Amino acid sequence: MNVMILEKHSSLLGYQDETTKPLMANHHDVVKFSSPDDPNYKAVRNALRSIVKTFRCSRSDENESGKDIEIIQKWLGVTGLPEEDLISLRSVRKAGTCEHLLQKPKFEDWVNGDSPHILWAHAPPGSGKKRSLSNMLQSVAYQIAVENESFRQALVEVAKSGIHVDKADAMTVWRNIFVSKLSAIGSVLCLVIDGLDESESSGTFIDLVSNSSMSQSSIRVFIFSRPLSSINQAIQRARKRVTITDITLTDNLKDIRLVAADEMEDFLSNEGLEDFKHDIIEEITSRSQGNFLWASLILQMVVDCHRQEEVKQVLRATPDGMVKVYHGMSEAIAKIDRKENIRLCRILLSWAMYSIRPIRIEELMDLYPSEFHTIIDLKHTISEVCGQFVVINTRDQVVLPFSLDMCHVNEELLFQCLNFLCNLSLKIKVRQRKTPMFLSYASVSWAHHLNRSSVQSDRVLEILVQFFNGIPLPWIQSLAMNEHLSHLVAVSSHLMSFVRQRRKINAIKTPALLCSPELSLLETWANDLMKMTAKFGSHLIDDPDVIYKCIPSLSPENSMFYQKYSKISSATISISGISITNMNWDDCLARVSNGPDSALHIAVSAEYLAVANGRPNGRIQLQSGSLLACYCLDNTYVWRVKDRTVITKIESPRQERPKCLKFGLDESFLIIATDTRRVYRLNLDDNSSTWVGFDHSLLEETSIPEGAFVNSPSSADFNPDSTQIAVAYLNFPLAVWNLDPPEIISRCRQNGNQGQTVKTISWTGVNRVVWHPFNGQVLGINRLGDIFKWAPIDDSYKEVKRELDNWPSEIQCCRNGLSFATSDSKGSVRIYNYSQMVQIYKLTSDDIMTAIALSPDSRRLYDLRVSCYNVWQPDCLIGVDDTSIDSFDNNDSVTSSERTRIDCSASDLDEQCDSMFSSPTSEVHADTKPMITAVATCAKNKNIFAHATDDGTKSISRGRTRQILFDSKSERLLVCGTERLQVLRVADGSIAAEIEIDQADPPAQWDNHPTDPNILLSFTVGGVTALSWDALKFKYTVSHKLAPIASRHHL
Repeated sequence: MNVMILEKHSSLLGYQDETTKPLMANHHDVVKFSSPDDPNYKAVRNALRSIVKTFRCSRSDENESGKDIEIIQKWLGVTGLPEEDLISLRSVRKAGTCEHLLQKPKFEDWVNGDSPHILWAHAPPGSGKKRSLSNMLQSVAYQIAVENESFRQALVEVAKSGIHVDKADAMTVWRNIFVSKLSAIGSVLCLVIDGLDESESSGTFIDLVSNSSMSQSSIRVFIFSRPLSSINQAIQRARKRVTITDITLTDNLKDIRLVAADEMEDFLSNEGLEDFKHDIIEEITSRSQGNFLWASLILQMVVDCHRQEEVKQVLRATPDGMVKVYHGMSEAIAKIDRKENIRLCRILLSWAMYSIRPIRIEELMDLYPSEFHTIIDLKHTISEVCGQFVVINTRDQVVLPFSLDMCHVNEELLFQCLNFLCNLSLKIKVRQRKTPMFLSYASVSWAHHLNRSSVQSDRVLEILVQFFNGIPLPWIQSLAMNEHLSHLVAVSSHLMSFVRQRRKINAIKTPALLCSPELSLLETWANDLMKMTAKFGSHLIDDPDVIYKCIPSLSPENSMFYQKYSKISSATISISGISITNMNWDDCLARVSNGPDSALHIAVSAEYLAVANGRPNGRIQLQSGSLLACYCLDNTYVWRVKDRTVITKIESPRQERPKCLKFGLDESFLIIATDTRRVYRLNLDDNSSTWVGFDHSLLEETSIPEGAFVNSPSSADFNPDSTQIAVAYLNFPLAVWNLDPPEIISRCRQNGNQGQTVKTISWTGVNRVVWHPFNGQVLGINRLGDIFKWAPIDDSYKEVKRELDNWPSEIQCCRNGLSFATSDSKGSVRIYNYSQMVQIYKLTSDDIMTAIALSPDSRRLYDLRVSCYNVWQPDCLIGVDDTSIDSFDNNDSVTSSERTRIDCSASDLDEQCDSMFSSPTSEVHADTKPMITAVATCAKNKNIFAHATDDGTKSISRGRTRQILFDSKSERLLVCGTERLQVLRVADGSIAAEIEIDQADPPAQWDNHPTDPNILLSFTVGGVTALSWDALKFKYTVSHKLAPIASRHHL
């Protein structure tokens, strides 16, 4: 038998990344195999499996990246994707333009420089060079995330932590996204910002981008704007912090000539008209005076002409300068005489000018079918009837403004939005997920138009009453489906503001209408929307249908949800047989018991809530969250959240008790101040084995005022970027120190009392001190119980005397900087407006309060009692109270009736607060009880948190609740979580039985046995398993697997 062994190259096809595999076969049986055990079959199968695996991994990475980008897009609230704008702009880009700018030495220095650099190009309006600054920053963050994987992953972590930025101001967006995350970008970042002068706060952007975070990153910013004085002043301030170069753009006639020549290329293609075309181009260029807008408008009119005389007539009739051009365009609109065209013109101009985003033609067709469906050429008609003030862009959106009465137009747009939402067919369409295109605009924008409509308009009141007397649940459901529930808070705020202003008007004009039932209806709905969102928001996001099935029955009896919808057929639960203590919504979202333990510390991040008790064998309870640190007298422990194992044990500074513990901005280190006036730092990135102390001269006082003495600090707090520390003493003035190099920055000395001389400036010891999150001021409580704020930079000082019945002991400032809260040991909590230092909320209780904390989104207040902690959401923290309308004298007061209130269970929380219990496994022992607790804003990829207990007992939860089920006698309740399965006794809530759930097992659906009340059935894809109700003991399994099919082996 003749055998030929071929060389490898003769079998290759030459494809990129081609996979080769040698086989023992000839041409006849190379793809034929005798059995699955054939060596050739195994070789080909394994090669194919390797290729498929590689392809799947590649696709998996792409899918994961796409999911991250989608998460970031929703989190930032980016609707119109920048890619679409970029495609649109590229289509009109003209080759050869802007070369004079790119060739300037200043531009080359900006591009090729090694240090952070801002280049400012300024020119008159319309020279080719509004918008919300926060929206712009969100869009920039999205664009960076799309291109840079490290930045994308950092933003995903922040998004998952629960921080909200989609409705935040520019300062909050910059602080949460850019300040701590720019370091994640390893390469040079170039930002080009066009039209900065059209922003509502152009100077703010320059102040933000030139701060200290820019000097620590490779960022270069190119700004185009008009030379406004506000921008120039901001530029001058920024020159002290970063390199800034400015360029004046005046020579752009060459670019205008290129654009004109390009537009005229196809219009006048006849060679005999070259001289005529050249004259037209030169005339347009010279008369433009460098204004691109004027030139582009004239070119549009010229290319629509059909004869040379028409072109000359257009040029003769068109005045120089944009003001006269605008007058001509408005006169063209005034000449419209047909009623149909007048109405069409008003519709288009109204939406183009006052919609909160560009509106699509398809959306307008939903609202005005008779006006739009009969038009032959829509783009041409719109340009004609609107005098070129309105055009259709490349995405079929109506753009460009024209002056109309703001209140009247917004009233009409409000009417159209609410009239659309009142449509009875909308409920069916939403539930079938067949939503009309205009629903996305109407559902989130009508409150914006309400806020800009006239409060005195009876038509506005009528349409609001009609909407809320109808069926607003489909609207809420659609918001939940698109994860836009935050708009309900804005609606509540605007609705309450409307009611208050309307009542003031009625009190003056018609006092009899002060108690109008229509206004009472709207006020009730405003309160319901706010409270419902707070209590059930997360459940609505998970299942938007619960707005029909569960929420009405679980709402208070006096709420509109309960009164109108609790008895509807789609409701799946009803409540009876219990005494309802609260007929109305209250501010308490949850109350969770600590059991027999006395809690000492509470710490809150956007995702985590941690509570530490004071027993020698105490434990820390962790419900959900981010990076947690706990410092003990002897040791500090570092745990990994995912597997709950200790990864580091750090010895704490010997016999030093903590006064303040804080994470760095990028969560890369911990920093602590102790009772011995020492400051230490622990780096988490380099697996450091010890706390590193700062210079011994830090916090050492060399000059002691008369009557003062230095002892252990009463309080200390680090500033937001952990570069300074404020230290308070009971018998020594409050001081602010710089950490590195160690030097005192300022010492607080209050202004003397009336009648005192300048030489007798007084000071008072301080009990508590905290930093404002971003303005450089500190808040505190002095020894007399008075509250104060002090600016170390200019030594400005403002004080609020304490009330007779109030001696505050704790103080915390909201992350948004708008308010702060104090508490006293008697159980009282007060919230103050920061700027005015005026009390806006008061909560009283008979229980002793040990600590308070505020959520990172500044919307919730947590108070820690001896045996429980409470979660509160006052209206004043979420924007319902319109202080510009109502006086601060009418402070909200809430009395906690905790002696008669039933303790909250897991189902009462809008975020999953799982029941806590001790597990005997994975024990790690510590030598002392927890001393202090802190929580970072978000975690890194490793999800590290520090934790310490005396006996190492860990608190673990049953995880997210999947299902609950009563037994046949309603004596026991099955609670199925993602981590544990529990049977609770209904009588006292105690645990009758529990088992751990294997995460590898498929999810199960639980039900009672149809005939045996003692058996519990678990239904999975593999079969039915029977367990006992009393002890969750296994009984038997019934499999419903299909019979195996004979296997076949083919390649």
